[in-house]
Amino acid sequence: MGKAPAFQFYVGDYLKDTRALSLAAKGAWSDILCFMWDASPRGRLSITWDGYGHMLGVTVREAKKVISEIIDKKVCDAMLNGRKVENSDAVTKCNGEVTLINRRMYREAQELEKTRIRVRRHRGKEAEEEGLKRDCNADVTPVSSSSSSSSSSKTETSTTPNLISQSVASTTRPPVAGSSDGRDELTEAYLKAIRSVRYWTVNEQEERAWFSTRIRANPKYERLDLTSCLERWRNSRHALAEKRRQGKGQNLPPEPRNDLLTWLDRDLERLNEGNGGQRNDQQRAGDDAPSELPRELFV
Repeated sequence: MGKAPAFQFYVGDYLKDTRALSLAAKGAWSDILCFMWDASPRGRLSITWDGYGHMLGVTVREAKKVISEIIDKKVCDAMLNGRKVENSDAVTKCNGEVTLINRRMYREAQELEKTRIRVRRHRGKEAEEEGLKRDCNADVTPVSSSSSSSSSSKTETSTTPNLISQSVASTTRPPVAGSSDGRDELTEAYLKAIRSVRYWTVNEQEERAWFSTRIRANPKYERLDLTSCLERWRNSRHALAEKRRQGKGQNLPPEPRNDLLTWLDRDLERLNEGNGGQRNDQQRAGDDAPSELPRELFV
């Protein structure tokens, strides 16, 4: 239990309980209250007579005298070996630990601890329920796997014909290193390019869907090395963004989709012209502002 810097002093209880005590017993009880507040459990002390004498700064004989007076006047409860005693006769003869309990302080400490436990359990239950809600609301991504069963194959064919067409289209394209079909790695490369520019604000889930359907599944771009194209596009747009951040007045397309399409179409044109889609110096100079995009689309 954490130690608070102060405790409530019930003046009425103190005056009523200590009216019949001697001045020495009153002073001893005040010290005992402070030690009880600092004890664990709070409101309860269980120490030997030597310990009480050392705690109060008196001899064992003097400690027995004042504490016996406190017990006999019912100022606190006294216990020996787990049993409550009604007077000090048995207490003074004890050579072991003597337990003194302040009834109000001990009761309030126990109630406070029970309240803390209830609050902790309630918060833990709320956290568990919140975790379950998050799990239930999480996006479920089906995992595709090949099946040797003819019946399961027929089901997949009848329910997801679009997946079959996408699979056939993807096999005509050489895979990217580090990926089973190159699709995930290329999509991440596209998103990485967008993030590197930092001026483009997009919904990544929508961009993944657009890239998969418009670029990856488009047979028009099968002849291109999309990995190399994306890297050159990213480097060019990142350089433009850096110049803009430096205040050099460079323009950027307001969104990446049309800009990438224009870039890929230019690579396709150069590939058809017989230069393998590589840009020469004059062509690289034109990459900073694709002429196919209207100038009002630049920011």
